[in-house]
Amino acid sequence: MDVEVWLCPDEWVGRGLKSAAASGPALSVTRDEDLHTQTLELRLMPEGRPSGAFHELELSLCPEGASELACFLCGYRKELHPSAVVDKMLAVLNEQRAWAACIGDSECLPVNRDWRCDKVAELWLRYEVSEGAGNGPRHYFQQFGMEPSDYSIWEYEVVVPINESPQIKDEHISAMISSFIAGVPGVALKADMNRGGGFFLYNSQTRIFTICLVIAADESEHAYNPEENPDSHPVDLCSFRCAKRLEYYCCERGRGIIFRIQVPDVCHIWRVELVGDIRGIRWAGVCYRQGATRCRGQAFDYQYAGILAGQTFEVNTIGNDPVPGELFAVWAYMDGLPEGACNPVILAWCYYAHPCFTSGTITHICLIDENRQIIESRDSGSTPDEWIGDERLAYQVACEGQGRLVRPSDYYRYSVGERVLIHKGGLHTEKRFVYRQERDYAVLRDGRCSYLISGGWEDFVVAGCQDPDGRVESEIFSWRKVRPLQDDVDGTIVPIKLYGAF
Repeated sequence: MDVEVWLCPDEWVGRGLKSAAASGPALSVTRDEDLHTQTLELRLMPEGRPSGAFHELELSLCPEGASELACFLCGYRKELHPSAVVDKMLAVLNEQRAWAACIGDSECLPVNRDWRCDKVAELWLRYEVSEGAGNGPRHYFQQFGMEPSDYSIWEYEVVVPINESPQIKDEHISAMISSFIAGVPGVALKADMNRGGGFFLYNSQTRIFTICLVIAADESEHAYNPEENPDSHPVDLCSFRCAKRLEYYCCERGRGIIFRIQVPDVCHIWRVELVGDIRGIRWAGVCYRQGATRCRGQAFDYQYAGILAGQTFEVNTIGNDPVPGELFAVWAYMDGLPEGACNPVILAWCYYAHPCFTSGTITHICLIDENRQIIESRDSGSTPDEWIGDERLAYQVACEGQGRLVRPSDYYRYSVGERVLIHKGGLHTEKRFVYRQERDYAVLRDGRCSYLISGGWEDFVVAGCQDPDGRVESEIFSWRKVRPLQDDVDGTIVPIKLYGAF
């Protein structure tokens, strides 16, 4: 058996590479049915010491025919921590769900323990609760390759009396699950919430246990899985199923779009780039690999040297703003691999979806009937003279990974291969805070009438943009809130050049 091993720098201590005294069989192989991988456990004798303690080295073997780099990047190492507390929480929750009528289904599916939910609960307690990191739960789900369509995180505190030893009792767990179901029954009793996990921390000074329970539904459906929708994926050979959806958001209008880049917790990544297909590189993060300039970072409680593994970057593109409909990708350069052989490799990607505009490349010039069926089309050249002004004129456009049939707003002559700006039709709903002043006809002693002042958030409908969720303005510039064109009558080509990009 030939085994190729990638070893990280000596200073680095990370998951998947352990060194510990051990004894027992020299070689053992186990198979992970979930990840479709085999794990080889090999115990090596230290050089120059023919006798003494063994050192344990854990390696993963890829299935025959699979990409070694894909296994290296996508094979999340399961860190299972046996915990009677977490198992008990899920058992009590399943007992309650078995007796209750689940929302959307007559029978609740059981919540099974998922190691990734354990890790989300751990990171949530360590960073969000303890440090107030403000990253949000989806940030932690994404780190472990999860895109749940729904989820819930519930925290509970147990105060240990001074005269008792610190422990979490069954009555504490029952009280926690009862508070969870009473607090969010719409989530706790959803039939498809069938994955769960937890974590707990103890503060010896305050004598308080903080327990965290995480439950999640199935993966949300999106166009980012190349196996499900290969036409929408930007790259073929060097993109893997674990390539994540790139996150972006806006804190305040006019302050730029911020992309959140999460580097996987693997070694050998020394350069990361954020690249758009219209306006090129927006940002690059580099670790110099030699000399005193070798960068260091802290992530997952491990020290890294000369690598970017496990780090999170918030990149503001103000001044080089994304173009609506632009395809963005995060590329990682791997140290030790020749450039060109899947080096760089894609880590995450997305189309930048704007609430009012998108863009695409014209593939066909068409005439359509009243049922939007194509009567005649051209796959080269520009709009024929006799078609200009024809109400049947439409353009087939490759837009955000999909083919769209869009009408023009003008008599401009467009060409096949030309990138065009598309104005999204429909309605945009904004929530604005308003004050009301209502007259109270109760006469005060000084002869004046009293007034009642109230206020609240109200929906304001604005024509021309799309926001189906009715969010506030900063939220509509978010990777999770803005939707692409929903149907072929939802947009119009407009003769506008944006940022001089096209």
